[in-house]
Amino acid sequence: MNPITLEYSASLTGDPLLYFEMRETAALILEGLSEDKIKEKIYGENIFQYDTKNRIYQRISSLKKRLSLLDEYLLNILVHGMSETGKIITLWTIYKTNRLFYEFMEEVVKEKLLPGQGLEDMDFSLFFQKKAEEDEKVAAWQESTVKKLKSVIKKILSETEILKRDRSLQRKILHPDLKAHLLQKGERQFLACIEGTNYQ
Repeated sequence: MNPITLEYSASLTGDPLLYFEMRETAALILEGLSEDKIKEKIYGENIFQYDTKNRIYQRISSLKKRLSLLDEYLLNILVHGMSETGKIITLWTIYKTNRLFYEFMEEVVKEKLLPGQGLEDMDFSLFFQKKAEEDEKVAAWQESTVKKLKSVIKKILSETEILKRDRSLQRKILHPDLKAHLLQKGERQFLACIEGTNYQ
């Protein structure tokens, strides 16, 4: 999947990192359950521990899209590996399925991470201003939507420990096997975004 071919979407306002939900659903996939059985179990047992079933319904579509990218190796790491690694895999699925987040990682995070700079509020504002100038759909978003998107992107980067409390950006060091697997899948750009390494 090439994120650049996708339309811009504000879906992140309702679909943040979702690491817990990703891990729980991945475990059901590894059990060999069908898609219908997985949905039935999630709804019936309230595996996500949500207050309302409507909230589950809103998330299922995004989870399905993200999880479809994971092969058995990545599913196993997500379910059985350390949470830090699982969150990076989850981050990768967002990077691959959401054009806005993909471009933020490429145009802002990677450019700041390579020289070791921090991430400021102005970086978010300039990014969204640029996107609004480039795309009518983004330009039509309400200010409250943009504000929420900024907040969710910050939270995703914080939960994956790429963005620290002091607003500095931290490079991630992946296990060599995982790194080799992602390189084999052609994910040099993503690795450059989180490792601060130039793979060009």
